[in-house]
Amino acid sequence: MLFCTNENKILIPTNQESEHSKRISDFPVIPHPQHDTTFPFNQDLQHYLHGKRLLIDEIPFPSETIQSHYQYGFLKYDYGLTATKTGHTCHRCGNINVNLFASFHCSRCHQECTYCRHCIMMGRVSECTPLISWIGPKPSPRAISYKLNWDGTLSKGQKLASDKMLEAIQTNTSLLVWAV
Repeated sequence: MLFCTNENKILIPTNQESEHSKRISDFPVIPHPQHDTTFPFNQDLQHYLHGKRLLIDEIPFPSETIQSHYQYGFLKYDYGLTATKTGHTCHRCGNINVNLFASFHCSRCHQECTYCRHCIMMGRVSECTPLISWIGPKPSPRAISYKLNWDGTLSKGQKLASDKMLEAIQTNTSLLVWAV
């Protein structure tokens, strides 16, 4: 994935290869826009991303929604991989083992791109893939009501065990049920 910056130094994803477009790892500092409290953020996106660092392919929201939340300071783009003096560092799994990195010609950034083989099972993190996380307000817990229903018939032994369990719960006593 390639990015360019606008006049406000905000990252803008682009598919166009140009002299102004760069991989996320080629930016010395990733700009983080100011948090705008008047922006009506998407609570589903908030709940989905809170506490996670995901690749853009792992986020089931339109890229326009992701970008607008970044521009208003609710999401953070971060490096997937960065080059170091001795090799690379994966910012998802923390891998620094030189033997667990490989390079390929990337169709997203049109360059030779290094990726982490250590955490490849979770999706490919490379020099051109940002990790995205929620930096807006912490989500409030959602009240979820579950109702358990079963339309079956208990055997005599199951009915006896069930009645004894209900009695133990109501009288706050211990009960050992030995069953399959």
